[in-house]
Amino acid sequence: MRTYFRNYGSLNEAKKDNSIVSPNVSLITDGGGSKILHLNTNAGFSELSVIGDSLADAKIVKKIIADDKSNPALIKLAGSLGWIATGDTYMTVSQAMSVTTVNDAGVSMLSKSGLTSFDEFEYFTGVTMCPLPGSNPSSLPISCTSIKLPDSITVIDDNAFRDCGGLISITIPNSVIGIGKGAFYNCGKLASIIIPDSVVGIGGDAFRNCSSLSSITIPDSVTSIGGDAFYGCSSLTYVAIPNTVKSIGQETFYECSDLVNVAIPDSVTSIGGDAFRNCSSLSSITIPDSVTSIGGYAFYGCTSLTSVTIPNSVSSIGAGAFAGCSSLTSVTIPNSVTSIGSAAFNSCSGLTSVTIGNSVTSIGEGAFKYCRSLTSITFTGTSTQWLKVTRGTDWHSNVPATTVYCEGDFKIVSLDVV
Repeated sequence: MRTYFRNYGSLNEAKKDNSIVSPNVSLITDGGGSKILHLNTNAGFSELSVIGDSLADAKIVKKIIADDKSNPALIKLAGSLGWIATGDTYMTVSQAMSVTTVNDAGVSMLSKSGLTSFDEFEYFTGVTMCPLPGSNPSSLPISCTSIKLPDSITVIDDNAFRDCGGLISITIPNSVIGIGKGAFYNCGKLASIIIPDSVVGIGGDAFRNCSSLSSITIPDSVTSIGGDAFYGCSSLTYVAIPNTVKSIGQETFYECSDLVNVAIPDSVTSIGGDAFRNCSSLSSITIPDSVTSIGGYAFYGCTSLTSVTIPNSVSSIGAGAFAGCSSLTSVTIPNSVTSIGSAAFNSCSGLTSVTIGNSVTSIGEGAFKYCRSLTSITFTGTSTQWLKVTRGTDWHSNVPATTVYCEGDFKIVSLDVV
């Protein structure tokens, strides 16, 4: 007969015993309070009862995960999902081992089991998989605050930990190469995370509304970041983007209201629409020469932005790109830019001077509307070139400046002349 019980000094010591198969270690003492017993969970329920009865001083626990008195909701759920037979009043450890997902239809296996992390759950029950694609991404219980994923995981599936309201920290192994869409969406207590160098892609909405996340380092291995990836991370103060990233997607940092500093590498060629919208603490940003386009409303509502350098590589400035940047005092639009989108600098109430490059052929509707401090407008081309520029309705409405100085031929022209 196999030996089912062994003595260990601690749970960690028991974990080091490689001969244990899907172990269930129970912190049970003998009469003197000095021993911890190990129970081999391959034994059946009836066999466990016999073994337990043969040891008068040993109190075998965890031979069942729950019963209809300790956790009636789980027993009801287990019966409805076929984890246990209809009418059974308990669920054994071996039955729990057959469950292949952590999340279920609204009630988690961890609910009242006394376990506090995915690591413990995997160890006690043999469950090693994240929720499968298409499974219900319902939240883990509030008591589950820490998760350590096993090395067998290669991809964190879409919505895998979405709405896990109690999750504070998670350890991602080097085996993971991708973080799926919405993987940590609405994990409001997730304070920090280390993305390993093995990860090459971060899906859209991956960390959306992780409002406690204060800093994150994206490794050089990452080549793509989906749109909305950090949308609503209102505690995020700093982000380091690696030089492997070629574009900053749409709404990537939307509503990151505490974001003060972002380092954009020379590899980035485009900044998507709404990418930094309402980042109200962002005080300065350097756009590298590699960037050729700035999407609509990319910096809309960045009310602390005092200066911005637009490189000569940029050929279009999207609609509303810098609208509502009330702390912006001066802007130089380089000669590479051919069009200024509608409402591009609308309501930049602190803007006092603007220099417009000589390649600009169109200025969109309301581009500088409500720039109530704008007293100086300079065009680097000639007055003849300026008169050929297509200017939208109300492009300078409610602006104190009435003329534009054309550097090319040293002439002053009325803003209303067409």
